[in-house]
Amino acid sequence: MSAALAVRDLVAGYGPTIILDGVSFDVPENGALAILGRNGVGKTTLLTTLMGLTTRHRGAIELQGKSIETQPTHLRSRAGLALVAQERRIFPSLSVHENLLISVQPGGWSVDQVYSLFPGLAARRGNAGNQLSGGEQQMLAVGRALAGAPKVLLLDEPMEGLAPVIVDTLFDAFSKIRDEGGMTIILVEQKVDLAMDFARDAIILDRGQIVYRDTCAALKADEEAQHNFLGVGAEG
Repeated sequence: MSAALAVRDLVAGYGPTIILDGVSFDVPENGALAILGRNGVGKTTLLTTLMGLTTRHRGAIELQGKSIETQPTHLRSRAGLALVAQERRIFPSLSVHENLLISVQPGGWSVDQVYSLFPGLAARRGNAGNQLSGGEQQMLAVGRALAGAPKVLLLDEPMEGLAPVIVDTLFDAFSKIRDEGGMTIILVEQKVDLAMDFARDAIILDRGQIVYRDTCAALKADEEAQHNFLGVGAEG
């Protein structure tokens, strides 16, 4: 199976500070990868490095077989890489509908498809971005990314700080995108159980390096790895 995204010996950080140290992995076409690890181990830095938003010191990034590691962020986006950041980064003064309209690219999801995925957004289509709840803003951020015709969708802790009912709604939506969207998804998520239920494969980062890689099914069965690298099931 060909790789939608291939990363080789990636060393990156912020200026001279190294955060990622020799990271390598592949994600197949239409695959789903969970990136796990404790806080501060480099998960967000990995996603922002893929988008060209950090300092790359060494290593290669290939999107569908084409090298993108030297490209600026806007060209990576045009090539099919999309990031839904923790900060959501929607336009606060534009309406929901306007946020979606300006994001539509050929081959991407239509505005109506986004509304079908998130009916709550359709009901709020005339509201400005800064008039939405946190959950609605997250849905809008995801919808904007889908409208941009991504081949690889990067989700950075999309469930953070949201009410359980919103988490359930987003998880259902991500599952539908995974099953029907024809794209590869890389998910960074602190809710380990949700991440393992969602993705097929998992890697765990620690101090900027990959310390575990296997299927999510194998990780679910590996209580020692969960305890050692994620703190899951630790006695206190």
